[in-house]
Amino acid sequence: MTETIILTQDQAKMLAGLQHATSTDNARNPMLRSMLLEWTPEELTAVATDSYIMARRVFQLDLDGDTPDDEGSILVEAKPFAKAVSEAAKIPIGIFMEIHDDELRINLGGGSVTVFRAVEGTFPKWRHFYSEDLITEGDGKLPALTPKHLERVLKVAKGTPVVRTDIPLRLAWGKTAEAGDTQPFRFEQYDQTRGNLSIIIMPVKI
Repeated sequence: MTETIILTQDQAKMLAGLQHATSTDNARNPMLRSMLLEWTPEELTAVATDSYIMARRVFQLDLDGDTPDDEGSILVEAKPFAKAVSEAAKIPIGIFMEIHDDELRINLGGGSVTVFRAVEGTFPKWRHFYSEDLITEGDGKLPALTPKHLERVLKVAKGTPVVRTDIPLRLAWGKTAEAGDTQPFRFEQYDQTRGNLSIIIMPVKI
């Protein structure tokens, strides 16, 4: 059976972005350089991990268009797949994918098709990491940042020009913060060589 999945242009761009959660080290497990795609007739779930970071996106499919008839999954090599998806996303109408057995095809337009063979192996059991609901209200409410503000935090931390460093950023907020507070929280980076960094930022209400 051939399953058809159609994504909008913006959905395709977000799907390609998951490649940044995969490993770039060819010596590591191929599963950590791959992207898992799981689908139902209603949605497509994509998951990627390098064992240090895990990213998941769930895309709602257009039920008025072509959608999968059944549930299924396929594992593909993330980097070349993301490159093809990005290329296909240049077409305003979105991207058209077909999955048949262990093969995924992406229509790049103009009669051009890219074919991906399924990666063999078992992807990490990711579902249990998402099995618990996050605390978003009541005691211990989690702060929220917009992508724009988070990007600015990372730019400040990296320096200009960019300085490569593995020193982590610590996330903290005041002990007196209560649920629902708009009290600022901080990113702290302890680097005796380049200077200790402290960034205070206001969360957003959601």
